[in-house]
Amino acid sequence: MNYLVVDSEFNRKNYPTLIGKVLDTPPAYAEVRKFDGKAYYGLFLVNWQYGGYSYIEQDLSKKPELWPRGSADYASPDEVIRIAQKYGIPEISLAGGYWQQLGYKGYGQKVSIPGAQKALYEAREKQWGVAPTIGLPKETEGENTVGARVIKTLATKTINDITYEQMSRIVRRLGRMSKTDRGIPKRVADVLADEIGPQKALQYIDKALAAGQIMAKEYDEMRAALLLPMPRAEIPAPTIRRMAADLAQGQERLRQDFRKLTGQGQAAFRKPFEAVDKDVKKMRKALGL
Repeated sequence: MNYLVVDSEFNRKNYPTLIGKVLDTPPAYAEVRKFDGKAYYGLFLVNWQYGGYSYIEQDLSKKPELWPRGSADYASPDEVIRIAQKYGIPEISLAGGYWQQLGYKGYGQKVSIPGAQKALYEAREKQWGVAPTIGLPKETEGENTVGARVIKTLATKTINDITYEQMSRIVRRLGRMSKTDRGIPKRVADVLADEIGPQKALQYIDKALAAGQIMAKEYDEMRAALLLPMPRAEIPAPTIRRMAADLAQGQERLRQDFRKLTGQGQAAFRKPFEAVDKDVKKMRKALGL
């Protein structure tokens, strides 16, 4: 098994020369992640227009120290942030002195992904007078489908934790769908999964439900569509906690209903309720609870 030594605050202090290297046996306390295929490190933003990153590609015909490496110095800032989100890279550098104009330290200052999104938004606002916005498609005016509400949520930045480029693509795709399709939660969930990945889509619909942008029934259908193809290990922890809470509440309601029954009623429903309890135990085990 190969491990990539990640670019983190701990590694910068204790293992600065190992960052970006792939090792069979890394130091015991170094922060690493399993490496298979392609890995990115050293992500940075220069200004509202450019960013960059370094990467390493796996080549099993060679020793790890001979694997191809490369870098991009004029990448789109949205691409840099998207790579950080996809590969779980927690920090991005604000490179150079440009960022000092916006109140940041710059010159390699490390910020979180939300921090990088905020800095990029402020940079574009400074450059263009106003940060780019997304207009609501005319096709969705006065419409109350789940797709139209998702479009409104994205366009008005009520829940803004994805890139502008991703927002634009989602809004365009939902706007081009028929009104009937925009009213089908599964179709909307499929678009979200295509554009931002099922894990991020699950986090988004959690926030959308909490903000009152989608209804509970719509949330359940969208969550089911997103979870079905996902391996258990990739389901976000907040989603599992919510599923566990829903499971426990449903089981408790069934038990309360069972207690209200008397005599022959309890006898008739005892076996079905016992079967439900067994199913709940299996589901809890499948969720790792």
